[in-house]
Amino acid sequence: MAASTNLCSIDDVRSYLGIAGAGHDEAIGMLIAAASEAIENYCRRRFAEQDYVEYHGGGGHQRVVLRHRPVIAVSGVWDDLAREFREASEIEPDEYVVDAERGIIALKVGVFSDGHLNVKVAYSAGYEVVPGDLAQACTMLVAAWFNLGRTGGDGMVSRSAGGAVFQYPAQPFPEQVIQVLARYRDPAV
Repeated sequence: MAASTNLCSIDDVRSYLGIAGAGHDEAIGMLIAAASEAIENYCRRRFAEQDYVEYHGGGGHQRVVLRHRPVIAVSGVWDDLAREFREASEIEPDEYVVDAERGIIALKVGVFSDGHLNVKVAYSAGYEVVPGDLAQACTMLVAAWFNLGRTGGDGMVSRSAGGAVFQYPAQPFPEQVIQVLARYRDPAV
């Protein structure tokens, strides 16, 4: 699946690599798209601002954890065991709090009903502007891939031991990129 947004720009990469002119822009643009997609897949989340509707089992819990973050706005929360989600089952905004950064909706009083997919949440989440450290991580990844391609690298590293040669795929992300992405990566479900 294509990335929800490009996480850095051609100008960012050109500046990072010290490239003047547009001679490599097509290749850099393709690498940006591929790196953005790889980062979203690695982080198990989308970064562009988008609208979502999710259904959760209330489980008799005070909170639900949304699949996307950061939350920008919540347009409605419903708790309806019949799963009709009419106006009468909508929870008033002053009856819950939103932890936008962690993507959590918590009731101020009480719990959500214990049912199957009985809680509906309509909201928008993502970043209006890509955070600087995330853009820099994408820039570093694109630069690493660009330099690998310029040197004839094929993504493999060789090791020899006792006369035998072993080839291993190179680490897909530089360590500095992994350190930044750790802050954005959702845990495996």
